[in-house]
Amino acid sequence: MSLTSTPTDEQIKRVPKALLHDHLDGGLRPQTIIELSQKIGYKKLPTEDPEKLAIWFEEACNSHSLVRYLETFAHTVAVMQTKEAIIQVARECAIDLARDGVVYAEVRGAPELFTEQGLTFDQIIEATTEGYKQGVAEAAKEGKKIRVESYFVDLGKMINHSRQQNLLLNIEIKA
Repeated sequence: MSLTSTPTDEQIKRVPKALLHDHLDGGLRPQTIIELSQKIGYKKLPTEDPEKLAIWFEEACNSHSLVRYLETFAHTVAVMQTKEAIIQVARECAIDLARDGVVYAEVRGAPELFTEQGLTFDQIIEATTEGYKQGVAEAAKEGKKIRVESYFVDLGKMINHSRQQNLLLNIEIKA
C-alpha cells in the first residue's frame, strides 16, 4: 500500500484503529436483533431476514432523516431489556470491533434506556461490563487485542451540563 493507492478492505482491517465515540445500542448484529426479538416476542422489526434487516438499517442510517435514523434505536433498545441481552450485545461489540482492527474503543450507553423490564442501573452496568470482559477475552483467544472503555451517560442531565457531569461512570476493560 502506498500513499497514492486506495487501500483494500483487508489492509484497512489490519491497521490498528481507535474508536472514540460509539453507542452500544447502535451496532448490533442484524442476526442478534432477530434472535433477541424472537426470545422476547418483539414483533415490530421491519423484517426477520438478517440480510434485509441489515439493508434496512443501512438505508435508515444514510437517509439524511433524523426521524428515520432514530427509528433504528427503537428496535435495538427494545431487544436490550435483559441482562443476558446486554451481555451478548456488549460481548459481540468488543469482538466485532477487535475483528475490524480496533485496539481502543470508547463505547457509550445510557442505562435508563434499558430499564423497561425492571433492570436497575447497577444491573445494566454489571451486564455491560461482563459482556465487554467476555468479548475482550474471546478476541484475545483469536489473537486480537482490544481495550474497551465504557461510558455510561445520564440522558436526563445531558442538557446544560459538562462532559464530566454527563459521564456517570467510566469502566476500562483491557485484554
